[in-house]
Amino acid sequence: MKQRVEMKIKFGMLILVLFITKSSILAVPQRESVLSLLEGRHWELHDGPFRALGEGTDEVLREISDNSSLINYLRFRALTALALYENEETAEHLERHARSQDSAFARRGFSSLSRGFSESDPDRVRRTAEHLMRSSEAHLRIAAAREMRRIDTPTFKSFLNREPEEWVREAVKQ
Repeated sequence: MKQRVEMKIKFGMLILVLFITKSSILAVPQRESVLSLLEGRHWELHDGPFRALGEGTDEVLREISDNSSLINYLRFRALTALALYENEETAEHLERHARSQDSAFARRGFSSLSRGFSESDPDRVRRTAEHLMRSSEAHLRIAAAREMRRIDTPTFKSFLNREPEEWVREAVKQ
């Protein structure tokens, strides 16, 4: 009798674990659903379709942006879409990309970080911009300085005084 009760308990626990696992898997949108929102020749970011996918979409977008087996335009669009999700994991992810050695990912990571977090976490955006304003990549310095002009004028002016390239100084003023 005792063995039978133990078997019922074990069986019940197994069913519960399977149910919880299946529920948590279903809570995160399918990767294919998110990828389909990143496709298209004339793609533009619209928050409605991403929000409609529900909770976990940002997690899938982070995974896509890190997946080096995918074509870069999908990864870049995933980084762009992450600007819609103001949470710590996304902020850390975008900051990591903004500090990437790959300038294409760094530019897009910073762009999304500043779009998504300049209001909610301006200190993080400022720190990342300060880092990028010292980059050897001129286009990263330009993007960072333009954001810094908006959030910290004295630091922006300091950048203008120390930037050696005239065309960069002119570009950040536009």
